[in-house]
Amino acid sequence: MNQILRILGIAVLVFITASSVKASGINPKINELSIQLPKQRHWILADNQSNSTQYLRTWLPKGMTLKNYDWMIEEQKVSFSGTKTEDAILVLTNIAQQDKELCTDVLFSGKPMKKVVKKYTGYISQTYCAQLKGENYGTVTSRLAIVDKNSLYLITSQLLTKPQKDQNNKAKAGVFELKTQSEAKELYDLVEQVFDSLYQDNIIIK
Repeated sequence: MNQILRILGIAVLVFITASSVKASGINPKINELSIQLPKQRHWILADNQSNSTQYLRTWLPKGMTLKNYDWMIEEQKVSFSGTKTEDAILVLTNIAQQDKELCTDVLFSGKPMKKVVKKYTGYISQTYCAQLKGENYGTVTSRLAIVDKNSLYLITSQLLTKPQKDQNNKAKAGVFELKTQSEAKELYDLVEQVFDSLYQDNIIIK
């Protein structure tokens, strides 16, 4: 899954660079955007790549690896120029389109929602993927995108789930086969944590 997210990041860069829109409503310059990691888990930095203008950091719960995890948080900065605040919508819309291609069924929260973090304007999206094609799991994902004049900042919080299916065993995003009330509560709490992790108070901007 981590590799897929990196491919999506490259696609985002191509998409935005190709969209020559007149810059307006530009956020103040950002040097770094990160997340205060959820306190429900102990986190480790599983991967860290950077250069002078870009970075990609992947956080996993302690004891898990890039090949075996249930929750992943990724912080990414991609450099480009000539953007406006609303381009974050295009970023998330493009990723959503790729989600459709990668998943057996998807459920979106709708049009990316405007989110003001401190004095910066960004957009957030939430996605359920019933099952990743060729894999034995689905995902629940929340993404926050913020752009300034020179960079795109993307934070992804993603939970891996069992394949999401309806009562006829057909792929159905957002539908989970849960056998007990305690199992349902555990999943509900996890999904809530994934979405809550991108609340304003958890976002750090420098």
